[in-house]
Amino acid sequence: MFGPIELLWTEFLYKPIYNLVVLTYNLTPGPNLGWAIISLAILIRIVFLYFSLRGFRTDEILEEVTPQVKKIEEEYKYNPTERRRKISELLRGKEIDPNAEIYAVLAQFIFLIVLYQVLQMGIHPEGFKLLYNFVPHPATINALFYGTDLSRPSILWSGIASFMFFVELIWEYETKKNISRVRFSEKWFPLLFAIFTFILLIILPSAKALFLFISVVFSMLLRVTVGFGRRAVKSRFA
Repeated sequence: MFGPIELLWTEFLYKPIYNLVVLTYNLTPGPNLGWAIISLAILIRIVFLYFSLRGFRTDEILEEVTPQVKKIEEEYKYNPTERRRKISELLRGKEIDPNAEIYAVLAQFIFLIVLYQVLQMGIHPEGFKLLYNFVPHPATINALFYGTDLSRPSILWSGIASFMFFVELIWEYETKKNISRVRFSEKWFPLLFAIFTFILLIILPSAKALFLFISVVFSMLLRVTVGFGRRAVKSRFA
């Protein structure tokens, strides 16, 4: 029953990502698995950079039309059908894609699942049969990165990655709080997500924590860059 699904998973997800991990490892200084994970995290974020930028653009547009949306909500608070229609008309043609960031997050989540499988099964000679002809076989896999064995869990890296994730969630919450009304319970989501992430990371290879840390740092730098660019444009044409 699961034969075709397993075949698709192996041939179109696991095998390509396995080869990508080994190829990246071969190209890093040392070589070293840590630098390979960092390179992969940056590469994945660059591949899905378009969706991240579309997500930022959507937030910007939603912030601009927030006063109009609130006005419609007030005028049609007793008529939800008409309220939804008016808001839809307002947003129509604004090039808003609320799913833009979801696509990027989903793709990265799938990549993390496969990466976890690759790390759990290990990169060793037995698995080299899955390598493409153009990918050299590494002699050994050096998973020691600044004193941390990335093939094993690490409380330190799990804590660092979870904290950075918490900071990013708080930052995102602060930038979006003017767009929509946030219930009191939702204000706890950043902390709860960060705690859940920490619990999950401490039972996984620390390579996952390193991947998340680099991905979050990339996202924060991107947010700073986009914000600086917007302010520069506004000040120029003000």
